[in-house]
Amino acid sequence: RRDVFLLAFSAVQALDADDRWSYYQIAGIHGLPHAPYDGDDGEWDPYNPEWWGGYCQHGTPLFPTWHRPYMLLLEQSIIRQAKLLATTLSNAGEKEAVSAMAGELRIPYWDWASNSARILGLPDIFTSTDVSLAYAWKSFTRTSIPNPLKAFVVPRDVGKPFASSDVYNPSARPGYVVPPQGNPFLPKGYPTVRHVTPNYASNNDKVNVSVMRNAGTALVEGVHAMLQHDQWMPFSNHFWSEATHGDGTQFGYYASLELVHDFVHGMLGGAGGQMSYPEIASFDPIFFFHHANVDRLVALWQYCYPDA
Repeated sequence: RRDVFLLAFSAVQALDADDRWSYYQIAGIHGLPHAPYDGDDGEWDPYNPEWWGGYCQHGTPLFPTWHRPYMLLLEQSIIRQAKLLATTLSNAGEKEAVSAMAGELRIPYWDWASNSARILGLPDIFTSTDVSLAYAWKSFTRTSIPNPLKAFVVPRDVGKPFASSDVYNPSARPGYVVPPQGNPFLPKGYPTVRHVTPNYASNNDKVNVSVMRNAGTALVEGVHAMLQHDQWMPFSNHFWSEATHGDGTQFGYYASLELVHDFVHGMLGGAGGQMSYPEIASFDPIFFFHHANVDRLVALWQYCYPDA
């Protein structure tokens, strides 16, 4: 099942950028490239000054429930590719097994507040360049594949280069400089990164230190605190407070699900990494494993407070 998931996820990432089931199109729903998804132009108004440009809901009571079907959409695309994979297999037993399990594939969650995160940091599956296939496949000879969970190489420019200098452009490496504000420019053909280095690569040591330092402190305490709420508003989003009632004037409700979620984005992206910027965070594959855990926490909260 692990192999099938990885193979199918790789196939989703390899789809043409214009395909509505492609990783590029699905990742682009969240923020940039600020375009209607699948021809949806009903209420799309990116020129409205009140509209931030992406579809996703942040700082509203819809934050948890908007991201739930977003995870489901990527799962559906992975399932489609797994079913297509089954049709290509030469071994009859493997064809039957993959076909049967395809519909049951789900995005695994990464529990960033777990004891293993505190001790080990980010699992190797998110950082290794290649991943070995665990099953001895009869239908093909390859025993490993490029790791689809490490990064995504964008097929088109995401964002715009800075007009004043090219030092904020990854193509200027070595010597890449993290933008002081705004969104990093991610040119066509470049991968997503975490805790970016001057050579525009991920600094996995910094990622692991960040995870180990925070998993057992801020994150586990944040999870404990958020589960104390028995009302949706203070639990659901980072703009709510008794004083403002969510009008956006006070950022960071101290014990909301979204605020803890925000912390994880910064912890993984670091300075310059895509996960640190909401506009482009979803292009890093780890976004979806992070949000699968967020959705798991929503489900636990629903179980604790079924009448809320």
